[in-house]
Amino acid sequence: MKPRIMIIHPNVFMYGGAERQIVELSNYLTNHDYEVAIFTKSSIPDFDRNLKEARIVKTGDDKLLIQMCQGLAYKFDLVNPHNHPAELFIPPFKIPQVWEMNEPPGEALQGKELDRNIVNLVKYFIDKIVVISDFDRERCNKIFGVDPIVNYPGIRSSFFSEGISPKDRFNLKDRFVILECGYLTWTKNQVKAVEMIPELKKEIPNIALVLAGYDKDPYVDQVKAKIKELSLENDVILTGYLDRDEDIRDLYRIASLQILPVLDQGGWATAFEGVVSGCPLLVSERFIGASLVKDHSLGYIEPLETFKDGILKCYTDLEACRDRTTKASHWIKDNLTWDKFGEKYKNIFDEMI
Repeated sequence: MKPRIMIIHPNVFMYGGAERQIVELSNYLTNHDYEVAIFTKSSIPDFDRNLKEARIVKTGDDKLLIQMCQGLAYKFDLVNPHNHPAELFIPPFKIPQVWEMNEPPGEALQGKELDRNIVNLVKYFIDKIVVISDFDRERCNKIFGVDPIVNYPGIRSSFFSEGISPKDRFNLKDRFVILECGYLTWTKNQVKAVEMIPELKKEIPNIALVLAGYDKDPYVDQVKAKIKELSLENDVILTGYLDRDEDIRDLYRIASLQILPVLDQGGWATAFEGVVSGCPLLVSERFIGASLVKDHSLGYIEPLETFKDGILKCYTDLEACRDRTTKASHWIKDNLTWDKFGEKYKNIFDEMI
């Protein structure tokens, strides 16, 4: 009989890194004789169409989602929650649970002490935790007192390195384009990116900042207010959510530099997609993949306090940045693959079932 896996995601309202992990993992497992069912409140077409054989159960309601997960968990061999608070949906049944902690609860992200009840539920009723970076491993140890398994997500290197001329949808010709991709939210720190532009314009008159990502978070109002305050309407472009990977690939190709001045959260997929597309990378020291960037020379790291200086260094030595990016892309293609991600997960599941 095929092993049966219940994957839980609270709500697939965008197709970001966490959601792509679920799709790639589900496809790998179904290709290796697993049955997979994904339970979520709702999902978007991009997510659905990239799945091969996994079934999707959409409840349309938060309470009903929890009720269905609790009521049907006994039919599965293992539960694999992704994204907080999915790890809290299932009571302590005698069923293995592996939580993919893409990020901890919001209080922990804000540096606040986490509710002890949540800590205890995770510590005693989640059998294993999987994280995507060494940074998250340290964070998980600190918050929950649990040493998780690190499993690096893959990058679709063949797609993002494909030699296709980009389409300039946003009229960026003759601009020095710095690009930040990702959900517009405080942890991604887009306001910081906007605030740097006036000083950068003194050295780079043709600079343009492109902020590409889901823009329905209330934080977007702060970003727009800062753009208006600094009179940067002609220099900062908000693309909104781009639902075609081809459009994101075009931006990587057009950009002179990809930046991630982030605060302890996210950006993994876009960082390394950009590198294999040929776009040099500059990240803050708080980027969750900073250890990989440093250890394998995948880009440049700069503290947030001097991030603007890091951009200027890349601008003045752009050819060296591009040479490093070419070498970095080879490492990524060999080491950050979805097959390796799926295989490691499968080995974890096989040991537990």
